[in-house]
Amino acid sequence: MTDNGFNVSIKMDPSNGFLFGGNKDNCGTWMDKMGSSSKNKGVPATPRDGAPIELVALQYSVLSYLAELHKQEEFQFPISKVSQIEFGAWAELIRKNFEPCFYIP
Repeated sequence: MTDNGFNVSIKMDPSNGFLFGGNKDNCGTWMDKMGSSSKNKGVPATPRDGAPIELVALQYSVLSYLAELHKQEEFQFPISKVSQIEFGAWAELIRKNFEPCFYIP
């Protein structure tokens, strides 16, 4: 992986609530594969950029859990410092957009 693969900027898309980032040179998780053939040796075969479905699903789960903990007064922070949106509202934004963004008929 090149140096650019380590320069990952993560942002939230306010239209759907998904966190996204990475770049074509990023191959940094156990799910990714670095190319090994003569045509792509050292180049990510499965770059980690955009908003992968499994990470958006995990994000939804965490936000829902934090919202529930706050409701039960077991977590004092109701709003994300990153997005300035309540965890429950953020989870709902993702829930409403998940299927339209990922379902392929």
